[in-house]
Amino acid sequence: MEEAQEAVTTEEQLQQEESCTYDDDDSSSDISGYDELNDLDCFGIEAIDRACLLLYPDQPNPVQAEAVVKFWFGGPHPLDYISMYSNEGDPEQGIPSHWHYITYGFTDLHGDNRVHSFTGRGMLSGFGFELTFRLTKTEGETGPPMWPTTLLNKLAAYVFHTGNILHVGDHIPWHQPLDGGKDSRIQHMLVAEEPQLLDLDTPYGTAQFRQVVGVTDEEVRSAQRWKGAGILELLQKDPLVGPHFITDMHRDKSIFERDPSLVQLVNEGIEQDGSNLGHVTALCAWSPLHDEPVEKSSKPAKTSGEGDSKENGDSKAGGDTGHAVDSASKDLEKKAEAGGNIKTRKEKEEVGNGEGHTKTEAKEKKEGEEDDDDEENVMTLDGIQLLFDIEAAELIPLIIRGRLGKGRFFIFHNADGQAVHFVPPELVEQENVMVNADEPIKCSDQYLQIFCSPELMEEMIEEMEFVQDADKKPFTEARELMLKHLPVLIRVVPKGGPLDSALL
Repeated sequence: MEEAQEAVTTEEQLQQEESCTYDDDDSSSDISGYDELNDLDCFGIEAIDRACLLLYPDQPNPVQAEAVVKFWFGGPHPLDYISMYSNEGDPEQGIPSHWHYITYGFTDLHGDNRVHSFTGRGMLSGFGFELTFRLTKTEGETGPPMWPTTLLNKLAAYVFHTGNILHVGDHIPWHQPLDGGKDSRIQHMLVAEEPQLLDLDTPYGTAQFRQVVGVTDEEVRSAQRWKGAGILELLQKDPLVGPHFITDMHRDKSIFERDPSLVQLVNEGIEQDGSNLGHVTALCAWSPLHDEPVEKSSKPAKTSGEGDSKENGDSKAGGDTGHAVDSASKDLEKKAEAGGNIKTRKEKEEVGNGEGHTKTEAKEKKEGEEDDDDEENVMTLDGIQLLFDIEAAELIPLIIRGRLGKGRFFIFHNADGQAVHFVPPELVEQENVMVNADEPIKCSDQYLQIFCSPELMEEMIEEMEFVQDADKKPFTEARELMLKHLPVLIRVVPKGGPLDSALL
């Protein structure tokens, strides 16, 4: 894997290439000091092409899925292209032949602000990554199946709308076969490091390739309970997944069924480390419990949630993140069908809608650097209602035992920018925390913090026991409960909502 630390540099080679400009009004760059590149606006595309060509020199013209109407012209698919290569694998290393899918569009492909804000060399390009996916070949296939391109575009739609970055170790609950069929047990994804493609270094910024790998229910739940990196390491050693993290839709046993001793290994890891799941984007919402005016506090809010980001050596703030992409995508589709205007992260930034920095920007901010948005007034609330679909609610007992009970925070996010930050007693003195035992519920704009006393945690575990049966029998009717240790009403609705009608 040492070779993956190198980077593909394209500027010198590309200066010899024919320019590939676009005939649209926004194709000319107005970036100061960058005029020499005005006629060469495809460095991002060429960088990915060259990374692929280094790995597949015998496939200069791969099968490619292309957005008929590009995203910046109002097309539905955020990705410009998805290339598909035939990889023969390596039988000696237990790597079967497979199809290799590679995206174009999470990064800045054009450098002229048409999709991503230009950053420049040395900074992250676009979202800072492109996705890959490897699918085992089946007998008789003459070309790559096209369903992975739909899957990757759904992931892209989620990232573009929410601004949430897919980090190595993150998990993506999907709750249905990835290929849209009915029989496969591969119904979720983890995000792994791409094992072969080199990092990108272009005039538009730097980026990595990250790979999504299909996993079973047991595997994604273990990643939630423990940590994604640990489960990826176990998958890597399993011959049915292997070092290249290849997805086999016909894999009918989890790694724990194939090797029951791994269950004990994971349990020991949980006992020692707790859960590394610090954030999850899910179908959830919050609102004040009463309509009475709330008391204002002068203490500013810091919403990055990075209070314990380095407590266990995590390379990213707050540990692993869960992404409920399927629920979020369905929510976005409903809004689109209703005529709602679904804005991308870049559009939200440009209109200045008062949402503050995105999570991506918050993670990139230097330690100690202040944000003007932190000066907003903090409100003390006398009661709140929390709304979760059953998929999000199932995580509550897990995060209490594996996070809050071990002195670590947890944050629920939704696709519309709301956040619910649970704070254990051990963290009340940290700079980004604004709640305590005397003032347990506070908010700033769409950001909510809740102080979780040991008594509250115990009560929530007891009251939320019913969510553990959701996999055994269908959860079809909304259920609500009022906590005794804090004025919090929790309402749980069936998977997918709707949420709007459930808020009181």
